[in-house]
Amino acid sequence: MVKAIPLANFTAKFGTELVRTICAGLLLAVAACSSPEDKSPSPKTTDESKTAQASKTAEEYFESGFLHAKAGAMETAIADFDMSLRLDSTSAKAHYNRGLALFLLGKFDNATSDFNAALRLMPDSLRKGAEGNAVREDLRNAEERLRTSKKP
Repeated sequence: MVKAIPLANFTAKFGTELVRTICAGLLLAVAACSSPEDKSPSPKTTDESKTAQASKTAEEYFESGFLHAKAGAMETAIADFDMSLRLDSTSAKAHYNRGLALFLLGKFDNATSDFNAALRLMPDSLRKGAEGNAVREDLRNAEERLRTSKKP
């Protein structure tokens, strides 16, 4: 069983930048569980891009969001995760990754909602294992940051 490191303790010891890098690594770990096909977007003309957007699947939006998050473009990543969830609201990995991106932007209230949704939607086998423990730890960290950010 993998032991999760409390994010708040890690941030205090190693700093925000390292924690952001680790969170990006978590995004990678979750996406690595998806299909092994090439995930890099191909360049398209404006018309092709509009047509492709209209026919993108939830998984394609998820992959695009993941790539944007990996590149540090969290706002764009969140928009892609939003689109993915509009097409498939039952995706635990999209909720979790959007929660991580929101957490990194300091939007702890929204992050806690996504972490809760991810836990609710995870299969029992994952929820009871290391993956569930990691999501619960991220949820606790987001809730703690939310509480401390609301203090005067």
